Amino acid sequence: MLHYVLQFNCGQILKRFYILREGTLNFTAFFRLQIFGLFTPVVIFKLLYIVLFEFLSHYAFISQYFQQRSLYLIIGFFEMK
Repeated sequence: MLHYVLQFNCGQILKRFYILREGTLNFTAFFRLQIFGLFTPVVIFKLLYIVLFEFLSHYAFISQYFQQRSLYLIIGFFEMK
């Protein structure tokens, strides 16, 4: 399941990359990159993008939420004293 999610994310990133670079989506170049770009720097870039921006931003948001909640608890504790 995770493999398919990663594959879909890679496809979306590639599509975004091609739209940004060429203005419109060039389907032949896009699919050529999908098929022959299995072990190229593009795939490494895509995976790094997924790890750095998708997962880390998600976990940063969660940790920020819990830090905020714990800060409120600490402030509430000192206000009670």
